[in-house]
Amino acid sequence: MNRSQKQTIYFAHPMSMYGTAEEAAIVKAFEDMGFNVINPGDPAVGMAFANYRNGNPNNYMQFFVDLCNNCDMAIFCTFPDNVSADGVPHVANRVGAGVVTEIESFWQRGAPTFWVNLALPMMMDLVPIKDWDLFTTLDVPQTRAMLKAINPDYPSGKS
Repeated sequence: MNRSQKQTIYFAHPMSMYGTAEEAAIVKAFEDMGFNVINPGDPAVGMAFANYRNGNPNNYMQFFVDLCNNCDMAIFCTFPDNVSADGVPHVANRVGAGVVTEIESFWQRGAPTFWVNLALPMMMDLVPIKDWDLFTTLDVPQTRAMLKAINPDYPSGKS
C-alpha cells in the first residue's frame, strides 16, 4: 500500500447507534486520525443496502461482508451493558448477530480488529480482538430483542 493512501476502517456497531451523537463522535475521531471510515449507519450506505436487499432478500448480510472485504481493518461496538431484553443474557459485552458476521469476515482474512470499549465516559479504549472470548454473541432473535428494548419503534422482523 502506498503510504499516502489512507487506510479504510469498517465501523461495525448495533443499529441502535445509527444516527447518534456517539456514532458521529467515533467516526469523526477515526477520520481525524486520517482513516477513511465505512459506516453502515451512513444514510448513503443504507440506501445502497435497501437496493441490494430488494434483489437479495435471503442473503442480505453479504452486502455488509462485501463492504468489509474492501476495508483494511475493523472497529466494533457492543450493545450497552445497562439494557436488558427478554430472552437475552444480561451480561457485559453483548455483540449483535450482524456485527458478529461482519467481524468474523475480518478474522477469516487475518485483518486487524479492535473493540471500541466505551465503558468510561469521555474515553475511547481500543482493544485488539481475535476471538469472542470476552463477549457474548447474540443470535438474530436476541439481537432484534435488544434493538427493540433500546428503541420500542424498531421494526423487529424482516420488512
